[in-house]
Amino acid sequence: MEPDIADIANRYYGILKSPNSIGRQQEKLEFGKWYDDSLLPDSPVVLINTESLNAWVTSVSKGNKSSRLNFLSASLSVNLGERVISKLKIADGKEKDSKVLIISPYRPHTKLIDLLLRDIGIENDVIRAGTVHSFQGSEADIVIFDLVVDEPHFRVNLFMNSPEIKEQMRRLFNVAVTRAKFKLFIVGDFKYCLSKGKNSELADLLRFLMERKFPIIDALNIAPRLHQESLKAQRIVVGDKIDLKEERLVVTQESFYKYLSDDIEKSKDQIVIYSPFITQDRMSYLKPQLQAAIERGVDIFLITKSLQERNKTEKSIYRELEDHLSKIGVVIIHKVRMHEKVIFIDDDILWTGSLNPLSFSHTQEIMERRQNTNVQQDYKNVLRLPELLDCMGKPESKCPICGSEMIAAEGKDDPYYWRCVNDNCFTRGISQEYPIGGELTCAKCGSSVEFGYWGEEPCWRCVKNRRHHQKLYRSHLKLPKMQSKIPKREYKKAMKYLDTTYPAKTVNKQEKPNTPNKQMTLF
Repeated sequence: MEPDIADIANRYYGILKSPNSIGRQQEKLEFGKWYDDSLLPDSPVVLINTESLNAWVTSVSKGNKSSRLNFLSASLSVNLGERVISKLKIADGKEKDSKVLIISPYRPHTKLIDLLLRDIGIENDVIRAGTVHSFQGSEADIVIFDLVVDEPHFRVNLFMNSPEIKEQMRRLFNVAVTRAKFKLFIVGDFKYCLSKGKNSELADLLRFLMERKFPIIDALNIAPRLHQESLKAQRIVVGDKIDLKEERLVVTQESFYKYLSDDIEKSKDQIVIYSPFITQDRMSYLKPQLQAAIERGVDIFLITKSLQERNKTEKSIYRELEDHLSKIGVVIIHKVRMHEKVIFIDDDILWTGSLNPLSFSHTQEIMERRQNTNVQQDYKNVLRLPELLDCMGKPESKCPICGSEMIAAEGKDDPYYWRCVNDNCFTRGISQEYPIGGELTCAKCGSSVEFGYWGEEPCWRCVKNRRHHQKLYRSHLKLPKMQSKIPKREYKKAMKYLDTTYPAKTVNKQEKPNTPNKQMTLF
């Protein structure tokens, strides 16, 4: 192996020396003839950082235990392997010696890579994938060591720091590194690994590599369309593409995600998902499709329960899930006491039913798909969706009193009303004007308003047109500018009217989350 690669192995055991024989020089000459180094640094060791991918690792069943796979890093490793052998003239039949080994700590991940390699027509062992232990005793000109681990998994052996685990990791890294003769690529989210495994053997290895100033390149510089490519990995696991011609389709949860994934992949303009609950595994499965759609210019909105409704143990998990979705460009909208399970895709596809789109449970669920513009528009109108989305990113999304988030809450007559995330602060109905600068204006003509009466009821009257009026609500009186418009002699009378007409209600109680979800079984 190259001296720089030997130096990494020498951190663990003994003293390795790189040969400089005539045979070795001839081997290196032959390697240089077929190795494609375009756009890759001229270094024996290269670190490929996947931080920019915002990957979300999928947990999969493995007997009575669980293992992991990463659709994005698997796609990247295959992309890289295919690139470096692009000049190689592959002979018919099996290669005597593999040119590239893609090594991973997790067997399901290597199975996924095997499927991807076969999908692109590499079936003659010129590139092989396997776990670290499966390659003990093997060697290849190039090794791609895919670390796999990323959000949300942090309880993994790679991050442990007990003496026993650290010794296991030394052996594992030593085997992985010493399989490479000329090139070693290490693929991973280095910031995440250093953050979650500060005192681990992996962190020690990464710090050593960075101190040696081996080149670090962004994964997206190698594969700019990687999120699109990763969809292929999921299609291979779930099944082939679908060509739906029916206007109406009813499916169970077993096939729902197969059809939904295809709809998301074909989306062009906008996706709105109503999902009261979110789980890590389901999000890890749909996230690549959502991220690829965002990169195509599709606007994605997720409407879900507020964090205040999550119990204490789940609140931090949901906050992490929402932060991760926000990071890739999904707009999160909170709705208190929501129950809708609906998906709108572009202007014609509608999914409705009993299944939480970003969650799934042990029970049998049914979802219906309709491809009909008129039906979809009817649902949007009933849910007052245009008004909900229109507030995002505008002053209306913040409380005019305390500046906190304004969230939707299940309404009595309307599908929702707006309320401050802080209890007993500001609320307003869908049709009520938002007080820009802390002051209401006429809902019909935009002029200033004053306090007055419409019949026996106190209200806000337009100063330009006395026939324009709007209702008075308790939250209006929390705005200093509006309260100052009411004469002192009328204030008590107005409050009495509000207490009688709109009696104060208690704030909603926390709701119990649904039962924990099963892991996906992909292999």
